[in-house]
Amino acid sequence: MENILEIYPESPYIKLLAIRYINKMERNVLTRYNHSNATDDTRFSFMQPSGKVLAEYERGQKVIKAVMNHPKVSDKDFWALYLAHLSFLCKDYQQASALIDSVRTTKPKLLKQKSRTQFSLYLAQLKFIGTDEEKRSANTCKRVMPMKISSTKLSVISIRCRRTTAKHSLLTTV
Repeated sequence: MENILEIYPESPYIKLLAIRYINKMERNVLTRYNHSNATDDTRFSFMQPSGKVLAEYERGQKVIKAVMNHPKVSDKDFWALYLAHLSFLCKDYQQASALIDSVRTTKPKLLKQKSRTQFSLYLAQLKFIGTDEEKRSANTCKRVMPMKISSTKLSVISIRCRRTTAKHSLLTTV
């Protein structure tokens, strides 16, 4: 990606590579691995990034900031949302929130991604889920997600979140 940026900063391949990279990071963070013979660096649970993932995040963060600061790159909001989602995945909630707040776009797809990342960030920072949080989550899901979520499904999500809270901190994306 760095080489493409130097040669042709407006290349559509940069975004393609970025999407593939964030998909890889999502697989690493959002997938549960629990192999009995795994090392500490590869054994982690849902939304608990390993040391390897955090090191990759640091490297990726530098590249994305270089892209965002490049004078010939025009879609700064895309990259800000991209870095916000990456920051969210690696539990850098303060940076994720600041980047989300900085986005001033009118593009519908970017606004939808902004809402989704904002909602995920909200859920990740909850200490517990009560009635008010369930109602807010249901209302936000209706606006942000294209699918319909029944009250039964929301209750199941809530129960799973409570179980997660009992073990660790609450981290879930709907």
